[in-house]
Amino acid sequence: GELHPLYALTLTKIGRVSCNKGEYAKALHYYLQGEAIRKTSVGESHPEYIIILEYIGSAYTKLGEYTKALDYYLRREVILKTTAGESHPQYASTLDNIGEVYSVLGEYTKALDYYLRCEVILKTIVGESRYKYADTLTNIGNMYFQLREYTEAIDWYQRYEAITKTSFGESYFGYAISLGNIGNAYNELGEYTKALDYYLRCEALSKTNLVVSHPTYTYILLKIGNVYQKLGEYTNALDYYLRCEALSKTNLVVSHPTYTYILLKIGNVYQKLGEYTNALDYYLRC
Repeated sequence: GELHPLYALTLTKIGRVSCNKGEYAKALHYYLQGEAIRKTSVGESHPEYIIILEYIGSAYTKLGEYTKALDYYLRREVILKTTAGESHPQYASTLDNIGEVYSVLGEYTKALDYYLRCEVILKTIVGESRYKYADTLTNIGNMYFQLREYTEAIDWYQRYEAITKTSFGESYFGYAISLGNIGNAYNELGEYTKALDYYLRCEALSKTNLVVSHPTYTYILLKIGNVYQKLGEYTNALDYYLRCEALSKTNLVVSHPTYTYILLKIGNVYQKLGEYTNALDYYLRC
């Protein structure tokens, strides 16, 4: 019958397959049926009921229905806190999920609170050398960045940088990203020389570990050009902007806003260098 736990399990399995196929609305349909049955048949404190709340929250997240996702994640947090305790890995994972949703909703202070709670737990139960812990440091740094607390952001980004360098090596993609993040924070603080140092290190690693057509590589070239321009080093800025334009022309349609922005930046630099004909050419292409 439909109230039997095996029926609920089957519904969940169908939901999981649908989710893996990217059919999130269909997955959600089956998850919600399974949740209703489990709530009646095994109760809200049962592990099978707790896990279905995560699946539902995840499906709503994939569908962009973040408020609904948050509701299920918060319900899961309350139950896990009571049944498994705050030191349980699944509890930490739920805090991370809640932080992620609050971040997407632009509620950065709330997101930060959950990420900080998650970090304390993960540091104790998995240690600082695990990917999940390192990722949480970045999430915290990102929230401080969004809150314009750039010095705090740098502190967390640098902790991430140190851990990834030691535990995973400089070829780890996340290590290069951390250098870019630190550069962004220094840039916002107006410390352009420090920002440039981190951007250049990021670019060197990205060039080695990524194909140069990767969007991240193009993005870092643009950042370096911007900093050189702020430092008044227009020839260096132009070099990076032109490299960025060449890659973007290959990888983007010429009507893309980013490509247009790059053309504008090149025009600005040519104008600063007194090369008005070249500047006009790029402005007209904008």
